[in-house]
This record gives sequence, structure tokens and C-alpha cells, in this order.
Amino acid sequence: MLDRFNSKKPSLGTLYLTATHLIFVDPEGKKETWVLHMHIASIEKLPISTTGCPLQIRCKTSCL
Repeated sequence: MLDRFNSKKPSLGTLYLTATHLIFVDPEGKKETWVLHMHIASIEKLPISTTGCPLQIRCKTSCL
């Protein structure tokens, strides 16, 4: 995860999809980020890299 306030170091983790939210959990499980579906403006699948297949999720109020 890369946010606009801390763009120096991206975080790898797991993205969960529920009926109402996207939930990003860091590998240690210390931090969860919950985003309501209605706050998401767009989702773009970026080119595959050596670390996986990144998604760019833009929210209506900020970026993840």
C-alpha cells in the first residue's frame, strides 16, 4: 500500500473483499485499512512485476 502521506515506502499485504469494504492488512497484522466501496472512485490493474500484480485504488477523497 502506498498512500499520499507516506509515499517513501510501500507496504505489501493482503487485500480482502467483503460485501461492503475492501480491507488491506499488512503482513504482521498490526495495521488494517478499511475502505467502504462507496468511497472508491476507480481501480486499475497495473502491469505485473516481480513482486506481483499491483492494483491502484483511487478513492473519492484520497489515494491508497
